Amino acid sequence: MSFDPVIIQSRWLLAAVPIYLALLVFSVRKAHWRQLRNRSDANVFYGATVVLWMLWQVQATVDAWPGLEFHLLLLTTATLMFGWAFAFIAASIAQLGLVLQGSAALMSLPMAVTVNAGAAIAVSYLVHQTARHRLPQHFFVYVFVSCVFGGALAMLVSRLAGMSVLVACAHSSAGWWRPYVSTGENMRARILRSQKKQNETKQLPARAPVGGCEACR
Repeated sequence: MSFDPVIIQSRWLLAAVPIYLALLVFSVRKAHWRQLRNRSDANVFYGATVVLWMLWQVQATVDAWPGLEFHLLLLTTATLMFGWAFAFIAASIAQLGLVLQGSAALMSLPMAVTVNAGAAIAVSYLVHQTARHRLPQHFFVYVFVSCVFGGALAMLVSRLAGMSVLVACAHSSAGWWRPYVSTGENMRARILRSQKKQNETKQLPARAPVGGCEACR
């Protein structure tokens, strides 16, 4: 989702700043920085961050709904590889890369990382921890529950959270409600036309056979 200041009210963008900073400081404190002392592990983390930045540039937009964008998050993979703290830091760096290249606004960075990345990372971590402690320690449990199911649920929750923020915090002039209203009106009109046509069909008198009935002959 794109939380551009043209779409989202400034007060909501500013309200997301302390939440994002608190999450970022908590992530920095909880991250196991000793892992990055190993050059190979550090290269993997930096490479994954660059992949996030490159992947987030490839996205699909919906013209009728400003700010509604879909792209692969890859945050479930980052959470399972590096932990939730490093995943949140990597998402912040990737979003900052988008800001520096002009693809996103600096003012929208806190809300974008908090809503898009934070929700996905939290869901991925909770699913993985639940599977780890509640299910048998098996390779296919890890693949299908933590990876596949966790990734799908993380994407769903992240998109729903982003759409909720867009609906609740968007400017009235952004036109976010107009597609819903027009779509609902068009659907109601089609339903009414269909019901009217069915009623007219039922009210038409039955036509007699061309040759006449047998009793009339």
